[in-house]
Amino acid sequence: MCQIFFLITKIFSNYNCKIRIHCFRLFMYKQYAIIFTFFMLIGQVINSQDMTDSLLLKSNVAGSPEEQIETFLFLSEQLIDNEPLQSYGYTKNALELAVMYELNDQRIKAFNSLAEVNFRLSKFEEAMESAIKAREASEKENNKIEYIHAILNMGNIYTSLGNYEKGSAYLYECLKRSEDIQEVKFLARILNSIGIIYHNQQNYEKSRDYYLRALDESKKWATLKELPEDLITWVQYTAFVENMIKPGNTSWNH
Repeated sequence: MCQIFFLITKIFSNYNCKIRIHCFRLFMYKQYAIIFTFFMLIGQVINSQDMTDSLLLKSNVAGSPEEQIETFLFLSEQLIDNEPLQSYGYTKNALELAVMYELNDQRIKAFNSLAEVNFRLSKFEEAMESAIKAREASEKENNKIEYIHAILNMGNIYTSLGNYEKGSAYLYECLKRSEDIQEVKFLARILNSIGIIYHNQQNYEKSRDYYLRALDESKKWATLKELPEDLITWVQYTAFVENMIKPGNTSWNH
């Protein structure tokens, strides 16, 4: 009951005033109007509190706009797996600052971060929209690294939607661009994503090769502060795939 109550109030907190007034007119019967007004007012309080929390958060981050943005994006990255909603809030703060101060490179990073957060939240349409914005802006600014990041996000989104053809196309483009400019920052993630596609297609030999390559690259990148959780994930993937392709093990065919 409490969850239903919170959900209804949160819905009303997200609608603008005109929509709420229009809906109110649809509920002119007194008993419904009273209930509607109650939830509308509670929603307003929740929305006001969210805005207050956001302002307090911004006021507590010191430094130049660029430093504040980097802090928000760093916090977003740290929380994306376990607290994606909080991660989303930090990313939105970073994007707002980047737009306010017309910091194009930071804006592109924020769009890519927003794509990743929405991807974690399974909001694939919003994730794709942010990734496309990042791709277009990075192409305009000739930001090769963030361009790779953007099409990596797009490849992962298409993969999750089951469109392996488009997913592979973007991921192989990522791989080629990364190798061309000798950029290793996203290389392990790209290889891992390609491995996932082959794994989902039950091509375990190829997926194993890409997982092992991803693991090798992630170990190299670990010295540059790559997240240890990524290493654990790839070790688990590799162990799973190695077990599946052992001689005599045909369980994956069933």
